Parts: sequence; C-alpha cells; structure tokens
Amino acid sequence: MVINIKKDGRKRICIDYMDLNSVCVIDPFPTPFTEEILEGVTGSEIYSFTDGFLGYHQVIIAKEDQEKTNFTIEW
Repeated sequence: MVINIKKDGRKRICIDYMDLNSVCVIDPFPTPFTEEILEGVTGSEIYSFTDGFLGYHQVIIAKEDQEKTNFTIEW
C-alpha cells in the first residue's frame, strides 16, 4: 500500500492487488452490454436495480468471501 498526493494536495491510498489477482478465479463470462441486459428483461414483470453509487453497501456478500473485500493497515 502506498499513499499518493493528488494535485490538490489531498492524499489517496493505493493498494497493489497483483498478488490477490494472481490467485483469483477468472470469470469466463464478461460483463454484458447494457443493450444485452435490457433485451434479457424485456417483458418481465419484476425488475431489480442496484445503485451504482451506493452499490457497495447494497450487495450481500457470503460470509466466507467477506475477507476478500476489505483490507487493514497498521496505522
């Protein structure tokens, strides 16, 4: 982990995920385009939406996977 200073002087914490990425399972199914998603729900009676801005707090993560979604620092 490193701290970079932005042009406006604010600090930005950056994390190197290369080690984590090297052991992650590759998803063979890419994220579909918006048009493909809309075609798939055409005619449906029920729709669901996750807010892109607050999405992190809207998605329930399995207990065994929660440790993969956070990090801690010594200071």
